[in-house]
Amino acid sequence: MKSNLVCSPGLLASTLALSETRDAEAIARLVTYSKLLDRWSKVQRLVGWRKASLLATEGLADAWTLGAVVDAYPDDWILDLGSGAGLPGLVLSIARTHREVHLVEPRRKRVSFLREVRRELGLENLTVHHGREEDVRAVFTDRSGPLLFARAFRPPEQLLTCASAWRARACVLSLGIDRRVELGDWRVVDEVEGRPQDRKRHCVLEPPPTDAT
Repeated sequence: MKSNLVCSPGLLASTLALSETRDAEAIARLVTYSKLLDRWSKVQRLVGWRKASLLATEGLADAWTLGAVVDAYPDDWILDLGSGAGLPGLVLSIARTHREVHLVEPRRKRVSFLREVRRELGLENLTVHHGREEDVRAVFTDRSGPLLFARAFRPPEQLLTCASAWRARACVLSLGIDRRVELGDWRVVDEVEGRPQDRKRHCVLEPPPTDAT
């Protein structure tokens, strides 16, 4: 079955509740992203969707909803571990062009894809890092903690350990609707409905407060 992931402006506007006039720049970038994704997927499979409608209603819409989480942490930089095809980090860099976004991806071909998208879309707020997260983490030892995202990067409990190592301000776990996770000292501060709505949710967690005394 051949795939066609190219999204039209109308499809994106209706799916993401955007205005084709007011949000024309974001829509144009998302259209270009879908075209690049479609082209690269002819050589290597980057996403599981084969139809533009599913890419829009599940992949892009799911990432776009996380803009509300980003807005809740206005002073923090954004980190997406195991970014793959750029969901959600690359989409968030389109949605919030004033925010600093970093993508970490160990697979060279996917890094090449992400860097081409960054160049084609002119996303100056986006940085793509090639390497294992622990190696990239060593570069950020002097930075305050990020708002951390990751999808299918590691099992949730391991991801929280990783988020602690990054000293994350908050960590967003993307989970199946009925998935339960051992949170340790992390606490749920918000939950965002995912896409599809009956299958996914995003839990926003914060670490325990540090003892300043």
